[in-house]
Amino acid sequence: MSTDTKERVNLTPEQLDAMMLEGDHVHTFIQTNSGMLLGADWDRKDILEAAKRGAELSGDAATAMKHGAVVWHENGTPVFVETKQP
Repeated sequence: MSTDTKERVNLTPEQLDAMMLEGDHVHTFIQTNSGMLLGADWDRKDILEAAKRGAELSGDAATAMKHGAVVWHENGTPVFVETKQP
């Protein structure tokens, strides 16, 4: 989704947890192979489990859409996670 060239910033699961909105479910989206954005609520605990495999700050485009972090689904698909806004 992002074409940014800025340096990647890794997040721990704890840092990601603090960035996410409150609640048991958090909004996420993926970009399909056709370029379409597909959004869904995902269990917070599953997001944090995915964050153990890797999490980082999103690029400018996803951050502008209020999804400031990204984790990877077990199939390797990036999943953009809704975050609090500063």
